[in-house]
Amino acid sequence: MQNRTDKTREKLMLSGMELYARFGIEGVSLRAVNEHAGSKNNSAAHYHFKTKDNFIEHIISYMFALDDDEITAFTSEFDGVFTGVEQAVFEYITPLLFIYEEREWGRFGLKFLAVLLISQQSRNIDLWTEEMIEAGESFIKQLDGLIPNTAQDELRLRASFMVINFIVGLAGEDSIENTVFGNLSAPSQEHQLKQLMSLISYCAAGLSGGIQQKK
Repeated sequence: MQNRTDKTREKLMLSGMELYARFGIEGVSLRAVNEHAGSKNNSAAHYHFKTKDNFIEHIISYMFALDDDEITAFTSEFDGVFTGVEQAVFEYITPLLFIYEEREWGRFGLKFLAVLLISQQSRNIDLWTEEMIEAGESFIKQLDGLIPNTAQDELRLRASFMVINFIVGLAGEDSIENTVFGNLSAPSQEHQLKQLMSLISYCAAGLSGGIQQKK
C-alpha cells in the first residue's frame, strides 16, 4: 500500500507525463505540474524531485517499473504470431507495447517519450534505465545470430533508429486517422493486430534490409 508521500509523487509524475506529452518538455514548468496535479503546495514537485531533469528521470523509471508476471501474461497472447527478426523485435519492444496497451496513462507515456527524444532537454537526461541498456545488449546479440556477418556499428545504429521509430509510431497512432493515404485507423481488434504486425514488420525490415556486412 502506498503511503501519502508515494501517492503525491505518483500524482505529480502522472501530471508531468501528461503535460509534457501535450505541450513539450521546454514548455512546462514544475509549477505548472503542481497546478495540474492539484497540489496545495505550489513547490511540491521541486520539493520531491529538486530539478526538472531529475523529475523526468523519475517519470521514466516509474513508467518502466513493470511486473514480470504481467509481461509474461501479455506476451502469451502473441504466441506464434512472429518469427525470426520480427520475434526478436517484438520481444525487445514488449515493455513499450505493454505500457501503451495496458496502462491507463499508456498513450501519454509513449507521447511523452516521443517528445522527449526530440527535445533539447533529453541531452541532460539519462533516458534509459540499467535494465533497458542490458536488454539492448541482449537484443544486439540476438540480432547478430539472426542476421549473420553484420557490422556491429551498423546494427546498433539501425536498432537505435528502430526504437525511435517504434516509439514515435505508437505515439502517433491517432495521426493515422488523417494521412495522405486516407484514414488508416484500426476499426476493430483484429485490424489493430494487423496494424501492430505492420509496424513490427517495418521495424524488422529496416534492421535487416541491405545491411552492411563485416569486412
